Formats: sequence, C-alpha cells, structure tokens
Amino acid sequence: MKKNWKFIILFLTTILILSSIVFILIKKDENELEKNKNIVTTINNNSNLPVEYMKKMTRKDSDRYQKKYEFINNYMSDDYSNKDIEFSYYGYPNDEADFYLASITLLSRKYNLLGVKVGDKIEKSISKIEKYGFKVTKNNGSDVKFEYDDYIIYIKSDIINYTDDDNYIPRIEEISISAESAYLGNRIY
Repeated sequence: MKKNWKFIILFLTTILILSSIVFILIKKDENELEKNKNIVTTINNNSNLPVEYMKKMTRKDSDRYQKKYEFINNYMSDDYSNKDIEFSYYGYPNDEADFYLASITLLSRKYNLLGVKVGDKIEKSISKIEKYGFKVTKNNGSDVKFEYDDYIIYIKSDIINYTDDDNYIPRIEEISISAESAYLGNRIY
C-alpha cells in the first residue's frame, strides 16, 4: 500500500511540475508580445502596409490572402507574395508558439515602412527609422541593419540605383522587417 502512495505522490508532483512549466512558457509568450506592443503599434501606425505587422494568423486571414497573393506553405511558415510585397507568418516568439505576421519585405514603392520606400536614398532613410528607436548595428554604405529588441530591419541597395546626377548615392532596392523567433525544434510535423 505504501508503494502505491509513493507512486501517486510522484505522479501528481510530476503533473504539477509539467503544468507549471507549460504555464510559464505560455505566460512568457504573452509577455514577449506585450513588451513589444509599443513598437508594433508604432510600425503599424506609421507605415503604409496592406497587412498588420505581428497580427495573429487566423483561418480567415489565410483564406483571404490566398485569393490575393501567391501562397507558399513552407515547412515552418506560411508565406504570401506579389510583385510589391512578401510576408510570412511563423511561430513567435518561438517556433512552437502561435503564428504571427512576423516578416515583411517591400519590393516596390507602393508601400512604406516607417516612411521609407524602395528607391529612397539610404542616408535619408536611416534617420527616419532611427527616430522610432531602432539602432543601426551595421552600415557598410549600401546595406543597413537596424535592431529594436526582437525586431530587425534590413535595407538593401542596388548598384543600378546608385546614380543621382552623376553622384553615387545608394538607393534602396529592398526593405524588410522581421521578428527574431527562437527555434525549439520540439514540434512534430
């Protein structure tokens, strides 16, 4: 009889510990999103995008986007694209979390990210993005990387767009923003 009680206590303790771990992980996901809510709101309010950055994926969204964009169901993300924009939904803040719109790439002048468009001069664009709290972590004159917590903005220029009245001024070819997501690798696909 004592042996059964030890087993029951061990079993209940294990269940309690595992439940606590799951609760902590869920709470951490909620805290990550809440912590970054201000910058996400800033990006959505100060950009001209056809999609809402860091919005949680719903079946309705997927159905609507598949009618409007080319759809690619990748191994760990749902990707949509056309000639103007590419965007991806994936697990945030880790691969096992709910899918959020966590990556956007602008390919034409139709849309802007924090007031910056494809074709703009890189030097003028840097100050526009920095005023929202992003810090330059790489700048080689033609490609610039900005960071803000989990969020990264890349600006890439194109040699074809360098000329401006015979001066060599880099112009933006592509702008992308993405949220860093941890890979846990525990998901069964």
